Amino acid sequence: MDASQRNLLLQLGRVTSPETFIWDIEAIGEVSVKTQRLGASFLGGGIATFLTITLSKAKLNDVIEAVNKHIKRLKKNEEDDVVILLAGTIKTTSEEIKFSDVQCKRQISLKSKSPEKVKELMIEALAEAA
Repeated sequence: MDASQRNLLLQLGRVTSPETFIWDIEAIGEVSVKTQRLGASFLGGGIATFLTITLSKAKLNDVIEAVNKHIKRLKKNEEDDVVILLAGTIKTTSEEIKFSDVQCKRQISLKSKSPEKVKELMIEALAEAA
Protein backbone atom coordinates (compact mmCIF):
# COMPACT_ATOMS: atom_id res chain seq x y z
CA MET A 1 0.00 0.00 0.00
CA ASP A 2 1.48 3.34 -1.00
CA ALA A 3 1.12 6.60 0.93
CA SER A 4 -1.86 7.78 -1.14
CA GLN A 5 -3.93 4.72 -0.30
CA ARG A 6 -6.11 4.10 2.73
CA ASN A 7 -7.80 1.05 4.22
CA LEU A 8 -11.51 1.04 4.93
CA LEU A 9 -12.89 -1.77 7.08
CA LEU A 10 -16.53 -2.73 6.55
CA GLN A 11 -18.66 -5.38 8.23
CA LEU A 12 -21.43 -6.89 6.12
CA GLY A 13 -24.14 -9.23 7.17
CA ARG A 14 -25.78 -11.12 8.14
CA VAL A 15 -28.56 -11.99 5.69
CA THR A 16 -27.69 -10.52 2.27
CA SER A 17 -24.85 -12.34 0.54
CA PRO A 18 -21.70 -10.21 0.29
CA GLU A 19 -20.61 -11.81 -3.00
CA THR A 20 -22.26 -9.33 -5.37
CA PHE A 21 -20.83 -6.42 -3.38
CA ILE A 22 -17.36 -8.00 -3.49
CA TRP A 23 -17.67 -8.38 -7.27
CA ASP A 24 -18.75 -4.73 -7.56
CA ILE A 25 -15.66 -3.64 -5.61
CA GLU A 26 -13.29 -5.90 -7.56
CA ALA A 27 -14.68 -4.54 -10.85
CA ILE A 28 -13.62 -1.00 -9.96
CA GLY A 29 -9.95 -1.62 -10.64
CA GLU A 30 -7.05 -0.18 -8.67
CA VAL A 31 -8.95 -1.14 -5.52
CA SER A 32 -8.15 -4.25 -3.54
CA VAL A 33 -10.44 -6.12 -1.19
CA LYS A 34 -9.54 -8.69 1.44
CA THR A 35 -12.41 -10.84 2.71
CA GLN A 36 -12.52 -12.41 6.16
CA ARG A 37 -15.49 -14.17 7.69
CA LEU A 38 -16.61 -14.72 11.23
CA GLY A 39 -15.92 -18.32 12.23
CA ALA A 40 -19.39 -18.73 13.76
CA SER A 41 -22.93 -18.20 12.56
CA PHE A 42 -25.62 -16.19 14.30
CA LEU A 43 -28.48 -17.91 16.15
CA GLY A 44 -30.96 -16.60 13.59
CA GLY A 45 -28.71 -17.68 10.71
CA GLY A 46 -26.19 -15.99 8.51
CA ILE A 47 -22.62 -14.88 9.13
CA ALA A 48 -20.67 -11.65 9.33
CA THR A 49 -18.21 -10.79 6.58
CA PHE A 50 -15.41 -8.28 7.06
CA LEU A 51 -13.95 -6.48 4.07
CA THR A 52 -10.72 -4.49 4.13
CA ILE A 53 -10.89 -2.26 1.08
CA THR A 54 -7.67 -0.53 0.02
CA LEU A 55 -8.29 2.47 -2.20
CA SER A 56 -6.95 5.83 -3.30
CA LYS A 57 -8.86 9.10 -3.18
CA ALA A 58 -9.38 8.83 -6.95
CA LYS A 59 -11.47 5.65 -6.47
CA LEU A 60 -13.49 6.84 -3.48
CA ASN A 61 -16.62 7.82 -5.44
CA ASP A 62 -16.67 4.42 -7.18
CA VAL A 63 -16.47 2.61 -3.83
CA ILE A 64 -19.19 4.85 -2.37
CA GLU A 65 -21.41 4.03 -5.35
CA ALA A 66 -20.84 0.29 -4.77
CA VAL A 67 -21.67 0.66 -1.05
CA ASN A 68 -24.90 2.54 -1.81
CA LYS A 69 -25.85 -0.10 -4.39
CA HIS A 70 -25.32 -2.85 -1.79
CA ILE A 71 -27.34 -0.95 0.84
CA LYS A 72 -30.31 -1.07 -1.58
CA ARG A 73 -29.97 -4.89 -1.68
CA LEU A 74 -30.29 -5.26 2.10
CA LYS A 75 -33.38 -6.91 3.50
CA LYS A 76 -35.42 -4.10 5.08
CA ASN A 77 -36.88 -5.95 8.06
CA GLU A 78 -33.89 -8.16 8.82
CA GLU A 79 -30.77 -7.79 10.90
CA ASP A 80 -28.81 -6.91 7.79
CA ASP A 81 -26.39 -4.01 7.50
CA VAL A 82 -23.24 -2.43 6.14
CA VAL A 83 -21.16 -1.07 9.01
CA ILE A 84 -18.03 1.08 8.85
CA LEU A 85 -15.56 0.07 11.53
CA LEU A 86 -13.95 3.45 12.16
CA ALA A 87 -10.15 3.18 12.50
CA GLY A 88 -10.71 -0.56 12.25
CA THR A 89 -8.13 -3.31 12.10
CA ILE A 90 -8.19 -7.08 12.17
CA LYS A 91 -5.40 -8.67 14.21
CA THR A 92 -5.04 -11.76 12.03
CA THR A 93 -4.60 -12.50 8.34
CA SER A 94 -6.60 -15.71 8.67
CA GLU A 95 -9.65 -16.04 6.42
CA GLU A 96 -11.76 -17.17 9.40
CA ILE A 97 -11.76 -14.80 12.36
CA LYS A 98 -13.34 -14.22 15.79
CA PHE A 99 -14.97 -11.00 16.96
CA SER A 100 -12.05 -10.61 19.38
CA ASP A 101 -9.73 -10.27 16.35
CA VAL A 102 -11.55 -7.10 15.24
CA GLN A 103 -10.75 -3.72 16.75
CA CYS A 104 -12.19 -0.30 15.98
CA LYS A 105 -12.89 3.05 17.59
CA ARG A 106 -16.56 3.03 16.66
CA GLN A 107 -19.13 1.25 14.52
CA ILE A 108 -21.24 3.27 12.10
CA SER A 109 -24.31 1.66 10.54
CA LEU A 110 -25.03 2.71 6.96
CA LYS A 111 -28.29 0.82 6.35
CA SER A 112 -30.73 3.68 6.83
CA LYS A 113 -28.45 6.51 5.66
CA SER A 114 -28.96 8.60 2.54
CA PRO A 115 -26.36 8.32 -0.24
CA GLU A 116 -25.06 11.78 0.72
CA LYS A 117 -24.66 10.77 4.38
CA VAL A 118 -22.92 7.52 3.35
CA LYS A 119 -20.43 9.59 1.34
CA GLU A 120 -19.83 11.93 4.28
CA LEU A 121 -19.28 9.04 6.69
CA MET A 122 -16.93 7.20 4.33
CA ILE A 123 -14.83 10.35 3.83
CA GLU A 124 -14.67 10.69 7.62
CA ALA A 125 -13.64 7.03 7.96
CA LEU A 126 -10.85 7.40 5.41
CA ALA A 127 -9.60 10.56 7.16
CA GLU A 128 -9.40 8.51 10.40
CA ALA A 129 -7.39 5.86 8.54
CA ALA A 130 -4.67 8.38 7.61
